[in-house]
Amino acid sequence: MDAKPTTSIPCRNVDPEKLSMYLTSRFGKKGFRVELRHNSYQIRSRSPLSEDDLMPFIMTQTQTQTQPAAKAPASPNQSSGSST
Repeated sequence: MDAKPTTSIPCRNVDPEKLSMYLTSRFGKKGFRVELRHNSYQIRSRSPLSEDDLMPFIMTQTQTQTQPAAKAPASPNQSSGSST
């Protein structure tokens, strides 16, 4: 069994969607595995990832404060614009 390099990054300020898209584009859908352990992402991949590879996905404190709040899903009671 081949040992895959493991990279660990704290999950606190990571945008998981962007990280997933990057890993998929770099390694393919089955070329990596991510596990969450002790508040860190453990990324196993075909080749090691450097800190420079992952920096675009780690949001700084300033970025996390300026991110807009997530929108709540639309309420089923809201009008769809058509009247009956």
